[in-house]
Amino acid sequence: MENKYDKNIESLLQKAFLLQDLDAAKNETLLAASSQTTLDNVAQTAFFSSANLFKGLFFLATLFGVVFGWNRIFEAESRYTPNEFSYQLPVANVEELNNIPTLTALSLEGNKFDKNIKNATVLGWNESAEKEELIKVYKPEKQQYDIKILSGKEIKEHFKEKEKFIEDVLKLDKKKITKVKVFSQYLQHGEKVLINFAIWRTEITNVEYRLFLNDLIVQNRKVDYVLASVNETGWTEAFAYAYSKPMDSLYFKHPAYDDYPVVNVPLEGVQLYCEWITKEIHLIGKNKFFLDKVRLPTEVEWEYLASSGGKFDPYPWGGPYIRNSDGSYLANFRPLKDNFAIDGAMFTAKVDSYNPNNFGLYNISGNAAELVVNAKTGKFGVKGGSWFDAMEQLKIKRPLRYIDSIIPHPTIGFRPVLTFK
Repeated sequence: MENKYDKNIESLLQKAFLLQDLDAAKNETLLAASSQTTLDNVAQTAFFSSANLFKGLFFLATLFGVVFGWNRIFEAESRYTPNEFSYQLPVANVEELNNIPTLTALSLEGNKFDKNIKNATVLGWNESAEKEELIKVYKPEKQQYDIKILSGKEIKEHFKEKEKFIEDVLKLDKKKITKVKVFSQYLQHGEKVLINFAIWRTEITNVEYRLFLNDLIVQNRKVDYVLASVNETGWTEAFAYAYSKPMDSLYFKHPAYDDYPVVNVPLEGVQLYCEWITKEIHLIGKNKFFLDKVRLPTEVEWEYLASSGGKFDPYPWGGPYIRNSDGSYLANFRPLKDNFAIDGAMFTAKVDSYNPNNFGLYNISGNAAELVVNAKTGKFGVKGGSWFDAMEQLKIKRPLRYIDSIIPHPTIGFRPVLTFK
């Protein structure tokens, strides 16, 4: 199956960044590569020029604190990979993934597939028959897909987390979801909107999206898993000029980023996520709020929500200022062309950072730009601006961006709405 995201990727990225001066941005460092160089220099100075044992111990203690303070960027992959079981299957077509035998629970002893399967490593593969079947069916010259493997313990934990998550949705947990009453059926552009609906208070997080992907594995929905998987090389693809490789390795998987917005998600993945929750809430009989469907908001709905029912403009907190009376920035964006961190975040921030609007919605502008759909055209785009955008893009009434060029990207996330029967 042709991967449409690989087709004309360069032209799509150029469209996505029409408003950005990428040539000037080449000198910008998003992820503090210079800090790593500084650490190296400090280490050399401390170990080679200091003969004082006390100073050496003091340095080690300081370095220990710094490294753990910055582990979100610099922590080695080996710190988390033992709990991330995966293997690669070379297949000609994604549909063939459904023919893979059901995977067994794995132990912690590592062993490798037959060398005929290229780069395929599974920790603790216990069933030789399944292994032989895979070698017989799949050939190394075909395209490869990564499929995560869950141990028995992880599967049990997954069911607990899933049950808690769906229960929170069903009871419209106020910590996660806001119920909104729309007093007029017609908003600007003459679009009809729902009288009542609910919306997530925050952008969907990495941990919430991982729960969804893990459930696809448990349900043996391998095709959907591949279609919905996060592009984990999206950071370096989008920001090749910056030190972005640690973000590829850590951002989606490392627990330090659990409560950060999921980004680099394909549009199919977003739609499958909404369909997944919709299906799950209908499988349980405790639907006392008569929840009907989970979906992306329309452009006009998003503007209604961002403006707290039309109360605020041009920004979700009112306007026209981007800082409060204390001088603190009110959102995560790019205040200065050469300074990403001055607003309190180098790139994305935790989803409940900064103050919510009157509907209790966090980061409706800034942090991750949010996917919406135009109700009339059916086309998808983004609203609200991101951590990479200038303040102009944070305005509520800005035109829809990236129409017809939605690709997985480090600046784009999503926030679903819940409708009622």
